[in-house]
Amino acid sequence: MGNKGWQKIVVLIVADSLNKINERALNVLSLMGCYQDGIIQKRVRGKPVTAHLFEYTTQLMVDDDFKIHSFDRDQHVGGACGEIKVDLGYKCRNLLNPLIASQNFEYKISNILDKPSESVFGYISVLPGAFSAYRYKALLNGPLEKYLKGETMYDDSGATKTGIFEANMYLAEDCILSFELVIKKHESWKLKYMKVTI
Repeated sequence: MGNKGWQKIVVLIVADSLNKINERALNVLSLMGCYQDGIIQKRVRGKPVTAHLFEYTTQLMVDDDFKIHSFDRDQHVGGACGEIKVDLGYKCRNLLNPLIASQNFEYKISNILDKPSESVFGYISVLPGAFSAYRYKALLNGPLEKYLKGETMYDDSGATKTGIFEANMYLAEDCILSFELVIKKHESWKLKYMKVTI
């Protein structure tokens, strides 16, 4: 990625609301310089705020050869995701918990069957918010605005300002973002699944 490779990667943490994010996560983000407590406003110039952006620039280098190969090799990759694994614990003891076992099964099916198959066609129905990457250029002029539209669907009391079908669509806003990237007019973005080994 060259001498200015640090300018090409943005780490984005998306939280559904400040009330839902774990306080310890906010403390860690504060220590990193990514979040500033006490400056969030719910309304600006009489209009409700739909998103907050805290920016922090660093030149942290993990390895001179570190690359996100899918983005470097193919300029049409607008988004990519990798495998998410469940913490199975020492000697897989966490699998005794039925919730962890079912989550592990779901992730394995998704990572072995669904995502690799969808990736062959250049479209992955959901790039999981927990582990995905997007090309910023691909998000501009449409997809990002559609993704954030769900934040404007509710009034201050939490009641929906739209119909039930549209509100239901935005329960899985990651699907909206994936779809909008691929159907973006006059573009040919595709989505890829990668099994990453570091």
